[in-house]
Amino acid sequence: MVARTIPAIFAALALTLSGVPAMAAEDPGPPLTAPEAAMDAAVTCTADAKDARVNPVLLVHGTGATPQEYWSWNYERALPTLGVPVCTVALPERALISVPVANEYLVHAIRRVHDLSGRKVSLLGHSQGGTHILWSLRFWPDLPGKVDDVVALSSDFHGTVIGNLVCAGPCTAISWQARIGSNLLTRMNRDPLPVGPSYTTVQTVFDEIVTPAPQAGRLDGAANFTVQDFCPGRLADHVTMLADDVAWLVAADALTHDGPAVESRIKARCWKPFLPNVNLLGLANAVPTVGSALGGILGLTQPKLPAEPELPDYARP
Repeated sequence: MVARTIPAIFAALALTLSGVPAMAAEDPGPPLTAPEAAMDAAVTCTADAKDARVNPVLLVHGTGATPQEYWSWNYERALPTLGVPVCTVALPERALISVPVANEYLVHAIRRVHDLSGRKVSLLGHSQGGTHILWSLRFWPDLPGKVDDVVALSSDFHGTVIGNLVCAGPCTAISWQARIGSNLLTRMNRDPLPVGPSYTTVQTVFDEIVTPAPQAGRLDGAANFTVQDFCPGRLADHVTMLADDVAWLVAADALTHDGPAVESRIKARCWKPFLPNVNLLGLANAVPTVGSALGGILGLTQPKLPAEPELPDYARP
């Protein structure tokens, strides 16, 4: 044992003296400033996420919501039919504050679920949840290697006309950031997608929130779909995408295969409105989200600002 160890020690010493590190440390990216205990408490997982046998899925909610309001009646019930562990993260203040501030909770959640499961993590987000996913992968270099799939439902990667309308005068931080042409989204989309995960987006042409649809939710380098690609005329909107069966089939295809979703594998059931195990009575849980989101966007519960918040130092050109 000792005889075999000594050469390894000298080899490492030689590398150090030559100026070449024996092992490159993983770059953790910008330090997180939120309290660790609060970030820990924001993550919830099913029991099978610990030392998982398959990659867990971390669900990322959108504006004005809690995980329970968003996911308890749809994807938290459907994903177990695939045999995958499910985790959620509660973004602070219902994701009504500046994206880079709230986003620290997702960065921490990805690392925590990765460590808990011992596996790569798949990320599924809706609406602003997709923005948070891409922002995290863009600026924390250790994360892309920890992530398998990214699935985005009705996400506003390129902004929405609503943001531009609301911000004709002073408006809230998230409204500034959700504008088409905002500094935040321009910076987030400037470079190619981070290498490592596969990317799938699912939109609806009838999205009344993320507009223009479906262009606002597409990503260069991703597999991009609309539910109408499979079922022309299907009446899915921004909210019902959370329970739409076609969106589910695309997401499930991505999560259960290597790489992104592939159209030829997806057998849409255009007669079937909802994903497996949906609890429509649970849709009542989402009612507070509507009022919360409107209050935050319109400045009833969040301060109005005269201009978009400055980008954090790590995101500046």
